[in-house]
Amino acid sequence: MRFKCSCGKIHASDLEFIQIDERVEDLGKHLYELNIGKRCLLVFGPNVYLKFGRRLEEELRPYFKLKKFLADSFNLSNFKKLNKIGRKFDFLIGVGGGSTIDLVKFSSYSLNKCFIAFPTAPSHDGIASPIVSIKLASSKLSLLSRQPKAIFIDLSILMEAPSRLRLAGFGDIIAKYTALADWKLGRDEINEYYCEEIAKMVRRSLKEVVKARKEIASGKLSGLRALSEALVNCGIAMAYARSSRPCSGSEHLFSHYLDIHSSSNALHGEKCALGTIIMSRLHGLKWKKIKQIIHSVGLETKAEMLNINIDELVAAVVNAKNLRIDRYTILHKLNLSEDEAYKIIYEVGV
Repeated sequence: MRFKCSCGKIHASDLEFIQIDERVEDLGKHLYELNIGKRCLLVFGPNVYLKFGRRLEEELRPYFKLKKFLADSFNLSNFKKLNKIGRKFDFLIGVGGGSTIDLVKFSSYSLNKCFIAFPTAPSHDGIASPIVSIKLASSKLSLLSRQPKAIFIDLSILMEAPSRLRLAGFGDIIAKYTALADWKLGRDEINEYYCEEIAKMVRRSLKEVVKARKEIASGKLSGLRALSEALVNCGIAMAYARSSRPCSGSEHLFSHYLDIHSSSNALHGEKCALGTIIMSRLHGLKWKKIKQIIHSVGLETKAEMLNINIDELVAAVVNAKNLRIDRYTILHKLNLSEDEAYKIIYEVGV
């Protein structure tokens, strides 16, 4: 899909088919009708395969020649192995969480193959985006790759995912409060490209998730649908922008810094939610209301409960801006000292 936007740019998305249902039916038939080839490589995390692998293989076998590949994480070793095997297939299907989807996304891009996303947890907004996040020893890169050709979200499968993953997805959407504020800041202060139509897409997704927060917190089907739709729409917004910019600002830099410099095992969306509270205060947004929304679904608003200590928090607020000097945010503008960062952290009570 391509269209000329009022911002003056042509926006495009490679995504051709989306199914979000209580149970995905006719998976093989839908993929067959996309005319993407006969040889299919299914990529699973080991635990995901044990739970859902046989079912998917049975649904796809009448239509395609199948082979499976199990990957426990997105690392260089698995990437090389997948690329070696993947070149023999017409398309790849990533079945699992963010790590599996990113692995398949980046491999299919390097092989110039199309891929299909079949997420098993609503934990991140990368499902429909062309952006892949790669962790290095001292930094974290966000690279432009490719979107999935199709997305299948089986809500009955999502209901089996741990609630923590669902709430992490909520946190990734809540982060759009400050991501959008940072994007506007870049427009206003350094004349950065900004598209109001894309911003509206993201804003609508945020609004719908906040509206459905009780249903999301309790794991109701309607809440999972609202969250899934928001995660997919935010990914499409990134595809239109050809950048993660509409959905990732200072709160994501904060999260990425902690990925590298903290031993905490907090999930991406948990750290983004924590960062959103701090960054919304720096932006002059209604941070108390945002904090209350985050707390109301059961997301942690105390860093110590996520095994993040005060020194790591302060360092993240002060130094996260250095991870991306090309992405102007409130952290770049304010250039806070350690003392200033500590005072803000103390004020917002994280």
